[in-house]
Amino acid sequence: PSFQATREEMHSTRGRANLLRALFTSSLDTGENITEDDVFDALELCLACKGCKAECPSAVDLAKLKYEFLERYYSHGRGHRHPVRDYLFAYLGSISRLGSVFNPITNYLLKNINQIGVGERWLRLSNRRNLPQIAQKAFSPLSRNSIAPNIDIESNPEKVLFLSDPFTEYFQPGIGMAALEVLAAVGCQIEIIPVIGSGRTLLSKGFVKSARNHAQKVVDSITNLDSNSEAAIVGIEPSEIYTLRDEYVDLFPGREDVKAIADRAQMIDEFLIRPGYDGQSRILRIAKLSRNPGSKAQEVLLHGHCYQKSQSPAKDGYPIGEHATVELLERVGYEVKLIDAGCCGMAGAFGYEAEHFDLSMSIGELALFPQVRNAHDQQIVAASGYSCITQIRDGTGKDPCHPITLIQNRIYSSL
Repeated sequence: PSFQATREEMHSTRGRANLLRALFTSSLDTGENITEDDVFDALELCLACKGCKAECPSAVDLAKLKYEFLERYYSHGRGHRHPVRDYLFAYLGSISRLGSVFNPITNYLLKNINQIGVGERWLRLSNRRNLPQIAQKAFSPLSRNSIAPNIDIESNPEKVLFLSDPFTEYFQPGIGMAALEVLAAVGCQIEIIPVIGSGRTLLSKGFVKSARNHAQKVVDSITNLDSNSEAAIVGIEPSEIYTLRDEYVDLFPGREDVKAIADRAQMIDEFLIRPGYDGQSRILRIAKLSRNPGSKAQEVLLHGHCYQKSQSPAKDGYPIGEHATVELLERVGYEVKLIDAGCCGMAGAFGYEAEHFDLSMSIGELALFPQVRNAHDQQIVAASGYSCITQIRDGTGKDPCHPITLIQNRIYSSL
């Protein structure tokens, strides 16, 4: 997406891959030496969207190469230091947990960070982007009032492990609670994994060692909750659940226990459209309750997260990624149109960074923003990724919802 916006070869997949190869071989055909700073400049505008992995014939995963390069670039003794801003984004979960303890003060600072001269001047955060507010109560405390499985549907509840994430935990706990209600409605017994997130924010900023340590805590927690390695691991934030599924096997090469966990990780959409113990699609257990044959189907304009778009076809033949979301919504009576657009341009921290804000919005304007602005009043705009929701809101003024809340609404409307 950055190449589409800049049209500069160094910001294409080919250009970045060539620079990386030249760095490791110390030469190009021209004989010009390539430095780490040259590669850093090229990768700085990489949004780590994994579009290259899905679209490139060689399946080059530049997102993975980027975080491995950043680890090398900032490694001790190489003369480069992470800016303070990187720590704020990388350790978002820990910082947000502390901030939630002092919620009113934290939210005041987040709202007025530029007015008090800290945001753009010291941290290089764009003063044209509002920072999110921390929720009054975090997801985990709310989820302790556990929602019992619907025993009318499933007399033998299916155990599910739910992976929270920093965004669900501290900024949008209501969406997490909606997910729990839907899982309970289809007859699941839910256990919340006590470790928040899979470590995506750490990887994105090149803190690979810290990400590996965090990942080990996630693996240990899952093992303690599910010693038989049978329960599905479900999440609602694509960047987090796909990090567990796609990155953990590389963080722990040769670890069969980690591979078994990664194989069980899936977005809630993917989980719900697949069969449960009874051989029936889980969502079909309640879909018949949520349809109103006499009413016109509501239209949903859906934007898929980049990591959803990058998923390879599933071995079991069922839809995966954004196509699983479409299937899920259609099963309960929505009419869904996928937005024909690539990356939204937000890419986690990227769109908050002052030097990247203009490019972030330019990428959104390539295809996403115009289609959302053209949506008619009866269309519901939806997106799964927290970054995508934020970018659409900031770029168009429309407030997208998470698809799982649409499923929750269908359940309530059938009661």
